[in-house]
Amino acid sequence: MPAMERRLKDHWRERWEKAANGKTTPAWRTPWEIDGQTLYRGLRKEEATLAFLLHSEIIGLRDWLYRIGVPGFDSPQCTCGWSGKL
Repeated sequence: MPAMERRLKDHWRERWEKAANGKTTPAWRTPWEIDGQTLYRGLRKEEATLAFLLHSEIIGLRDWLYRIGVPGFDSPQCTCGWSGKL
């Protein structure tokens, strides 16, 4: 890796880690070494979009299942008290 690219990557990693401090969503806790694109490889566009929204906790799984009308999900509210939306 060229020196400039390495410095930019190191700078970005430092900024990312500083921004992630105290955050708990999986997107912030995913190890730096994991290429995010591998999380969605092989998925159709709609599947990748859903995976991203769930991984980043933009929507919660229970909230999504409730909104699409899955039987047994009569509320978007999680039993832990989280509303499913940030």
